[in-house]
Amino acid sequence: MTSHAWPRSFFNGLPLFTASVALSFAALNASAQNKKPPAPVAPAAPEAVCSSTDFKVLAYTINEVSLREERAKEWLRKFGPTCPLDQIEIIMQNQAVWLGTAQTPPIMASIESIYKQKKAAALALEKEAAAAAAGDKK
Repeated sequence: MTSHAWPRSFFNGLPLFTASVALSFAALNASAQNKKPPAPVAPAAPEAVCSSTDFKVLAYTINEVSLREERAKEWLRKFGPTCPLDQIEIIMQNQAVWLGTAQTPPIMASIESIYKQKKAAALALEKEAAAAAAGDKK
């Protein structure tokens, strides 16, 4: 019975290989330990989000007419500029029901003004897209 022995050249290089792997791991570990953790990033300020549901809740939860009118004006000033067209359309269609007697000419004018700005911007985007599509076909 003969035992099959590994060639001596394999064992001769093994200590060198083991030492180089150990040094590589040590170097990686040392460089990882020397790195400073990244500085914490301050959270971004929350963006004002417009939701017709929020406007409805605001209107339905305030019974006093003058207070409801004032809060509606504040809400429109705060959220109106960032309000998507579909949300401002819902508010415009339901303002009489939601606000009741707090639906005053200044509030109606504010909602209509925001709607007209959003509608004009949407139409301008549609025209640009149509022009770009027509330019691509030529």
